[in-house]
Amino acid sequence: MSEDVQAVRVLALGQAHRGDDAFGLAVATRLERMGVALRLPQGDPLAVLDALRGCRRAIVVDVLRVSQRAVGSIVRCDLLALPIEQEGAVSTHGNALGAALRLGRELRCLPARIDLVGVVGGRFGLGEGLSPTVARAVPQAAREVLGLSSRLDALAAP
Repeated sequence: MSEDVQAVRVLALGQAHRGDDAFGLAVATRLERMGVALRLPQGDPLAVLDALRGCRRAIVVDVLRVSQRAVGSIVRCDLLALPIEQEGAVSTHGNALGAALRLGRELRCLPARIDLVGVVGGRFGLGEGLSPTVARAVPQAAREVLGLSSRLDALAAP
């Protein structure tokens, strides 16, 4: 399928030197080795919104701050099913992701579905690497993205 009209697009969010915030990038590296094409939008809402353009469905990979779950827990949800005030609340990139989703709703340019595959993080200090617990979740998250992507591709097929 052409780059302009993809059935499913994978986006990975993260910052390499902010502890568990590098989770999305670690999953992206693993997925790229498996041949999965993805986008790595950098932090601002317009970059995220641009990365969401031109696909029917999207999967966002990111680290989360969720106090009710243990660090390292994998979380999956449909971002568009969340109440609008919570769309960016789960992601550590809440401002960029939430603002992109709100703007996309207003402009009516979002994919039909946006799934989040995330992990609960606990360490976000400058210069820190992934915590061992979050690092252990990377392979499982990559498998979740692959499985979800395959199912969504099948659903989108004519």
